[in-house]
Amino acid sequence: MDAWDLYIPFKPNRKRNGQFAVGNTPHSKGKPWSEWMSKDGQRRALKGLKRTGDPNFGGVRKRPVAGVSIDTHKVCFFESMRDAARKTNTCYDSIVKTCKKDRHRAGRCMWFFVDDAELKQYL
Repeated sequence: MDAWDLYIPFKPNRKRNGQFAVGNTPHSKGKPWSEWMSKDGQRRALKGLKRTGDPNFGGVRKRPVAGVSIDTHKVCFFESMRDAARKTNTCYDSIVKTCKKDRHRAGRCMWFFVDDAELKQYL
């Protein structure tokens, strides 16, 4: 048995995850969609792009939170947990769990809802 008997050739033009292989261009690149899509397909695509529902839905349930520094006991207020996570570079899920008393602290801070009674001892 020779070593070349076990050789399996590499297939370079195999597509992965629906992506185009290097060097191959999609059939629709640079063309108006009227050339490659039917009128019904265009109508359905435009229907899927329309904004539906309430435009203010994203922030309907947000609650203000306060972060208390472990080192200096300085209190910072934020309008939502997402806002606090963005501004302090702390994991959002950790802030949520800390506010719900599943954790003690997140990102060198103790986190409380603004209406929480425990927050009043740090004010």
